[in-house]
Amino acid sequence: MRAIKNKFTVLAVVLSIMLTACQSVSERYMNNLKRFIEGVEKNATSFSEEDWSRADAKLSQFTGEQFDKVKNELSPDDKREVGRLVGRYYKVRLVTTGGQMLDDMKSGLGFLRGLGDGLLEELGTLGFEDPKAE
Repeated sequence: MRAIKNKFTVLAVVLSIMLTACQSVSERYMNNLKRFIEGVEKNATSFSEEDWSRADAKLSQFTGEQFDKVKNELSPDDKREVGRLVGRYYKVRLVTTGGQMLDDMKSGLGFLRGLGDGLLEELGTLGFEDPKAE
């Protein structure tokens, strides 16, 4: 009986290796991305800032160099699914770290206001009129 169980285990391992080997690069990419997003969703409430930094870096790999390698093999539906998965990531990121992200956005808005003011001033030195002055 034990020999049959061992043969079954070996057969199961061989079949799983064969199935993995048969996956295309794009299928592996999609499966890995989905698994990553599901892991983030499952564990996000316990993430530290360092965990989020690592997750952000991993997402950047998925949406950068890894995506570039498979984008020509992905169907339009696959590409839409990639976008949907990335959207799920950012939703979880926003929900779990919303306060910090809102603070960052407020800080960014202050920067953008200053940038706009600076550009208007510089354009004025080039002879453009300030639309606020009217």
